[in-house]
Amino acid sequence: MAHLIASAYQPPSDSSPPDRLPFLFPLLLSSLQTNSFLDESLAVLIRLLHGSTTNHPLSPDITVPLASTLPTIASIHPDPLVRHQTYRTLSLLLVSSEPRLRFQHLAELTAHSEYPQMRVAAVGLIKEHFLRAFNATKPTEKDDPFLSTMFLRTFGPILFRPDPPDLFGDGLEISSLEGSSEPARLSECLSLYLVIFRRDEKNMVCIICFVCLLLITEHIIIRLGYGIKI
Repeated sequence: MAHLIASAYQPPSDSSPPDRLPFLFPLLLSSLQTNSFLDESLAVLIRLLHGSTTNHPLSPDITVPLASTLPTIASIHPDPLVRHQTYRTLSLLLVSSEPRLRFQHLAELTAHSEYPQMRVAAVGLIKEHFLRAFNATKPTEKDDPFLSTMFLRTFGPILFRPDPPDLFGDGLEISSLEGSSEPARLSECLSLYLVIFRRDEKNMVCIICFVCLLLITEHIIIRLGYGIKI
């Protein structure tokens, strides 16, 4: 762990992530999995990932194990500062991942994460990476799945409907939602929908279509307005 601690406290250098991460990766992963030297590991990861670029994505051998470990810490660590730092580290890691793999990680987090708070937070990550892809001007970004109909085919059934689907059935009382993360998740999902609706003027993800508007209106807005008894 001496190399890890030294890397955490040494002055910033010009070393690129591909030069450093393969060497430190076993130590970083062990630290994250055992909750030891966690502050140092997060500091190293933030420093290295911050200098990474999408032109040279990191190897899946590095990004996949980290993307499987960081969400747990970001969800259940008792220190809110550590949770926030881990969440930002996860966002930087996704930026450094291959676009298709980044897309897959976010789909898994929003659909299958065992932690409700991560399913909420992952919607914010989707918004971040949609805007990043939307604002990219390089020709290599034109095939980004965030800017294609694949976005809606993948995330539409996950985000733009209540969970469970019959949540807003007859007789739902607002008191039954207390302590649930679903209102926060739906709020984030509607915020994402508004961002896409306003920014995607060319309708690249096909969010502006009669069927999509009808489904989102029926699944969330109408049921949210009329399905709850106060």
